[in-house]
Amino acid sequence: MDSLRTLTCFDIFEKNALYNGPAFAVHWNGKDITYADLFMQTAKLAGGLNRLNLPEKSRIAVLCKNHPVFFHLLGAASALNLALVLINRRLSRDEIFHIIEDTTPAVIICDSEMADQAREITASASSLRHCWVVDEPDFSALYDSPPLQDPCPVGPKDPYLIIHTAAVQGKPRGAVLSQENVLLSNQQIIQTYGLNRTKAYLNILPLFHIMGINMSLGTLQAGGRNILQEKFDPKQTLALIQEQSVNIFGSFPPILSNLMDAMQDGNFDLSSLEIAAGLEMPETAKNGSPVPVPNSGPCTDRPRPQA
Repeated sequence: MDSLRTLTCFDIFEKNALYNGPAFAVHWNGKDITYADLFMQTAKLAGGLNRLNLPEKSRIAVLCKNHPVFFHLLGAASALNLALVLINRRLSRDEIFHIIEDTTPAVIICDSEMADQAREITASASSLRHCWVVDEPDFSALYDSPPLQDPCPVGPKDPYLIIHTAAVQGKPRGAVLSQENVLLSNQQIIQTYGLNRTKAYLNILPLFHIMGINMSLGTLQAGGRNILQEKFDPKQTLALIQEQSVNIFGSFPPILSNLMDAMQDGNFDLSSLEIAAGLEMPETAKNGSPVPVPNSGPCTDRPRPQA
């Protein structure tokens, strides 16, 4: 008889592929990715990373705009008991270097815009062994590996995500989250916002931010759709809400006010939208709700996850 083991995020990916495989998990650049395909790409990346023989609990730094690779890495890190260091790509070079020195990752994965800076940092940081750019051949070759068959054992308190907080005494500090933290937070998000297989979440917020991670993984765990936007653009956001029948998105100032301004320049059908979650000035939230939220007060009365 097999012994009990801790539930992981990789298990959630696998479960969704098994029970919800043909359904769309991610919409990206006009294309839909099914749960079956998402799991297969994740398992292949896990197989490729496994060839590096990184010790368990090693760290991988991520310096990217929103991209499906975030989900692949979240699943692969879960399967291999690695920790992802999610870095705000808007930080200065010195701030990013501090985070690298603070967390000593073995690998850094970046987008093309951050490639030069990431390579420069790799040359200076003693811990970094690999620097890969998303969509370039060296990184894409990792997906040529056979899918990982045997995930590593993971303890409920093992590090999974490291996200640096606001500076304290001049330097930001890394907040460490376990898979247990993330999965329980997902459950809270699912219950608070009524997420299920019918819901579509628009990823406006960056996936290096805790609220972006919480909302996107909560949607994924519930079997819903993640609509990925590389970066916030008001008119593109409104078009995606209409085109993809988006039900929920996360917001920080000045996102909501920018959307309100953009609405004046076009005729958008936002009738699918139920919730704009996050932080906002009360007056902006009240006036900016494009459709009424059933059985609720103004947007400011909605439960808000910690950012």
